[in-house]
Amino acid sequence: MKKEYQSKIYYRFLKWFYGIEGDFTTDHELEIQKLSSEVYPFMITVLIGGFLLSMLFYTDLTSWAYLIAVGYPLAYQATTARKLGWDKLTVVPSQLKEARRKMFRKTLRMALFYVIVLLLTTVWLWQSGIPQEAGTTFEVYWKIAVPGVMVLYTPIIFMIAFFSNRRKIKVIKE
Repeated sequence: MKKEYQSKIYYRFLKWFYGIEGDFTTDHELEIQKLSSEVYPFMITVLIGGFLLSMLFYTDLTSWAYLIAVGYPLAYQATTARKLGWDKLTVVPSQLKEARRKMFRKTLRMALFYVIVLLLTTVWLWQSGIPQEAGTTFEVYWKIAVPGVMVLYTPIIFMIAFFSNRRKIKVIKE
């Protein structure tokens, strides 16, 4: 039994982010509701708990709480999408070129997402004071270290995403 969820933003986001093709079935809908009922209360609890602990102990625990509250739901959603097979494409040989194009777009989205996460991690490291403790100056960190890390890791991230997405295309005989 298929339903159409084009008007719901969350379902559209899931389809865009994970490269889900086709419509959601009622089983998919139940799994997404389970996902929401498990992940989002956890996220809110971690955010509020980190804020309260920061106020109690006068330390900055909110950045750790943000990291956990954002990282865990994304990892859980990715695991659920992988478990349900939403990230795989099953095509006939005549649709292989279009499937490769879709997976390439998904690869670009994944690479962009991880590069943004990497950039935010470098900002978080600077704000936490770790480079300063090692004696790194502002100019060295932001003009040499961060661009060097970005140039080094971006092709690696892209290649890993490219080959893992290519393996997710399954060609069936007509």
